[in-house]
Amino acid sequence: MNKQNDTTPRLIQESEKAHMLTIPFVFSRVIARISMDEKNTLTSTMKQYGVGASEYPVLLALLAGEMQGIKGVSQLEISCAVARDPALTSRAVRQLESKGLVKIEQDESRKSRNSIVLTDEGKKVARVAYTKTEDWNNKALNTLEADQRKVLEDALETILEKMLPIS
Repeated sequence: MNKQNDTTPRLIQESEKAHMLTIPFVFSRVIARISMDEKNTLTSTMKQYGVGASEYPVLLALLAGEMQGIKGVSQLEISCAVARDPALTSRAVRQLESKGLVKIEQDESRKSRNSIVLTDEGKKVARVAYTKTEDWNNKALNTLEADQRKVLEDALETILEKMLPIS
């Protein structure tokens, strides 16, 4: 059991004493805390570029697409990649476009569809976000031994497959 200090909320102290409550509560809390730490790290880095927490995932999705040889991605594809509501993605794309980090072009292969592409400045900012994300992931995962990493990756993949099936 972790040693708690006086600033640890009572609910957390009590939940770590009650084993029946601990397992489900701790799992979701750990996932949330890890996610929040990564988000806070990236948000503080992106703030100097004027990019908000709802915008940098779009930049990362577009950069990932380009790294895979995909030039231009639809808003729906971005929404799926970043697991966000399409309306939120649309708002983030408009904000990024107003900042000159992305542009909206007509898709050459499907004229009825628009593609979102990174501008040169958008690529620079996206690379900063990508590097910061890689650094954070490496820092977090380097706390584990190789076999622990493999078990964690497999377990998380299984949870995703079983709980969030691809439709």
